[in-house]
Amino acid sequence: GRLDDRRDAGRAAVADPRPARPRAEPFRLGTLAILRQVEWARREGLQHLYLGYWIEGHAKMDYKRRFQPLEAFDGRRWRRFAG
Repeated sequence: GRLDDRRDAGRAAVADPRPARPRAEPFRLGTLAILRQVEWARREGLQHLYLGYWIEGHAKMDYKRRFQPLEAFDGRRWRRFAG
């Protein structure tokens, strides 16, 4: 993945859709991208990391629920979310 920090308003992570190795890897690309972002956020001393858009019940986005604690934006503020 790569980090796009060209905007002052925020940062977004974009994963490269091409697999680096066969699917026998212990982590899939999305999980690996998030783990790398977590490492980066810790090095930068950030308290929060936005994992990107998530749709409940969408199987390809379900891996994001494994990262705890989660917060979800309810339209007014961020709240703890059990996933």
